[in-house]
Amino acid sequence: MAADIPELTIGMLPDHRGAGTGTALMTALLALARSHGLRAISLSVEDGNRARALYDRLGFVKVGRNGGSDTLLVRLAPQS
Repeated sequence: MAADIPELTIGMLPDHRGAGTGTALMTALLALARSHGLRAISLSVEDGNRARALYDRLGFVKVGRNGGSDTLLVRLAPQS
């Protein structure tokens, strides 16, 4: 990935999954990244991880694959 695109790593404790906490956290994080002028954020998600549905809803798209994980990217600002 490009040096100016940060890679996000996030996890939720099992007791907090499915309650909207991850959605709220990711939505706030993406808004903050946009406000700081970042053009994109990437992350990796392992096969079978149910957070994949959240990433899809937030606009992340597959841009690569490494072993049992997909690399995803969400564009935040127009490319110049």
